[in-house]
Amino acid sequence: MGDFETTMELAGAAAMAALDTETVTYTPRGGSARAIEAIITRAAPDVEIDVPVARIKVRNDVTLGIDAATVDTGGDTIAWPPKRGGSTRTSRISDVLSADAGFVTVGVR
Repeated sequence: MGDFETTMELAGAAAMAALDTETVTYTPRGGSARAIEAIITRAAPDVEIDVPVARIKVRNDVTLGIDAATVDTGGDTIAWPPKRGGSTRTSRISDVLSADAGFVTVGVR
């Protein structure tokens, strides 16, 4: 691993510790569910149907988040609260919106 990747991993750990994260449950297709920390950006209620309902940013890590390289947009799901502190709903990961060595941001519908 190069200096950039190491720096991004450290930055990801620091950001998750400092930011207002929420716990979500990630379930890879055919795998076991696990709780991970996430930053959730919820869409406004009047947005177009073609955009994700929420953007969920997690560590790009196989154990502490989601490994961007292995996301299956046809089967991976995330249980998350549409309203902060509210009941959760399970949504399919519809898109990988961005990914780098520190974070991956996925869209859910």
